[in-house]
Amino acid sequence: MSRFFVVLLHGGYWLVYFVLVALLLISLSLNGGPIQFSGLVEMVIRSHFTVILFLPAVLSFYLFYGLVFPQFFVKRRWIGFVGSGLLSVLGSALVTAFFLSAVFGSEFMFQDGFGSFFGELVIFSALAAVHGTLGLVIRGFIQSYTDIRHKEELNRKNYEMELDLMDARLNPHFLFNTINNIDVLIGQDPEKASAYLNKLSEILRFMLYEGKTGEVDVSKELHHIENYLEIQKLRSANPDYVTYQFEWQTDVFLLQPMLFLPFIENAFKHSESVKKENAIHIHFLIRKDKVEFTCRNRFSPSRVPVMETGGLGNSLIRRRLELLYPQRHQLKQWVEDGEYCVTLTVLAE
Repeated sequence: MSRFFVVLLHGGYWLVYFVLVALLLISLSLNGGPIQFSGLVEMVIRSHFTVILFLPAVLSFYLFYGLVFPQFFVKRRWIGFVGSGLLSVLGSALVTAFFLSAVFGSEFMFQDGFGSFFGELVIFSALAAVHGTLGLVIRGFIQSYTDIRHKEELNRKNYEMELDLMDARLNPHFLFNTINNIDVLIGQDPEKASAYLNKLSEILRFMLYEGKTGEVDVSKELHHIENYLEIQKLRSANPDYVTYQFEWQTDVFLLQPMLFLPFIENAFKHSESVKKENAIHIHFLIRKDKVEFTCRNRFSPSRVPVMETGGLGNSLIRRRLELLYPQRHQLKQWVEDGEYCVTLTVLAE
């Protein structure tokens, strides 16, 4: 929800409440006879009723809105939620009581001794509790609306990403070269050709089906990447053209599919000749709390590396990561010693 509509919602809330307070004061004033408009304005501004009706309401409303909801309710810290709620209500009532005593004199709160004081305090607390609850409801409504819009944007971006990924990964050039390489292998080594054809089939199945099911297990994602790397090796007779390493400290980690493949595709696109050794090096470290991905590829000194990812806009890649993993990822891209380097760290919830 935009800041303008949030301000408008708050303004509308307090305007409605002000009208209700004014109507209450008018009703009270009519019991003592007619009252002029100027007198009514002075009453609304200076009357202790206005302080009683507004001060605990405003204090409690924004304590619940700005503190209790985000720090305790959202995080489901229920003991802290109840405690902070009671303290907010009682604190708003006490601040109102001390303010009235300072402005209108101590006898205002102690007309009949401590019994009068505690009676007034109960009234202030009840008023604070009502507005605190409403502040909680309004903040919840704004948060829910924001979450809905966030999910809608995420779904839209994921849809756009899926289209771009399909275009980048299933483009005719990639399929044409892969099928041609497999076709050559059929005459030379039918068993090996069949194995590569199965890998290609697994890649297509993963992208078309499992890649659309939300989060996948990290083992499936890395198996998909390994199939992709094995197929890419068909381009070269040099077995050391691509090196990769998977380090496992756990095999239980869920993440969104195809987070890393665009960077790997970029490495193949801009790497040096396939005859070079260690032209591309890929490393994964899978831990309980995070997955660390590193990709380095050598590039020709005569070519400036392009800061892009497999045909996908770099800004779109970064935006997708921000939507999927807000405050839970770190992406770095740089050039060093003739290598284009990428590191992506994704944190668990």
